[in-house]
Amino acid sequence: MESLKQRNDKGSKDIGFGDATVHELKTLLTAIIVSAELLAEELQSDHKDLPLRLTQNIVRNAHSL
Repeated sequence: MESLKQRNDKGSKDIGFGDATVHELKTLLTAIIVSAELLAEELQSDHKDLPLRLTQNIVRNAHSL
């Protein structure tokens, strides 16, 4: 039978893994968002509608994650 301390230690490890995973995803998403925002600014000045809309879609959906 698992002791309370063993269960708490196991739960702490699971939380640590989850926190690390969230941190890694946020780091990657930040790079994607910044790149897409810069690209959207460039496309907006060129008046290219479809690439601009697609880039804005990337930014919007990345922020929603």
